[in-house]
Amino acid sequence: MTFNTTITLTPQWGEPRWTPEMADLVNDHWKAFIPTSFALHVVTGTSCLCLGVVALFGNLSVICIFSRIRGLRNAFNALIVNLAVADFCMMTILSPILFVNSLYGRWIFGANVCRFYGFSGALFGTASIITMA
Repeated sequence: MTFNTTITLTPQWGEPRWTPEMADLVNDHWKAFIPTSFALHVVTGTSCLCLGVVALFGNLSVICIFSRIRGLRNAFNALIVNLAVADFCMMTILSPILFVNSLYGRWIFGANVCRFYGFSGALFGTASIITMA
C-alpha cells in the first residue's frame, strides 16, 4: 500500500493565487506564470526572516551607540544613523509580513496591508537611497 505524501499548500496551475479583493492589485503580467513551489516560499521567507533579525539587532546597536557617545555626533555620522533608522524601520515592518506570507504561499493580509507594505518599502527604500546619495 502506498500513500500520497506530497502536500501542496500553494495553488496549482489555473487556481487563483489571490483573493478577489487582491485581483485588482495584481498586474495581468504576473497572472500568466506558474505558481512558485512551496519549498521556495519557505526558503525565501526563512532567509528574509533571518536577515531581518540580524538587521534589526545590527541597526539597533548602531542607533544606540551613535546616540550615547557624544564624540560620534557629527554631520557624517548623522547620515549613518539616518540610514540605520530607515533600514531598522524597513526590516521591522516588512520582514515579518514577508515571512508569514511566504509560509502561506500567497498574500493573506488584504488589500490595505498590501498598499501599506508597498508604501513602507518605497518610503524607507527611498530614504536609504537619498541618504546614500
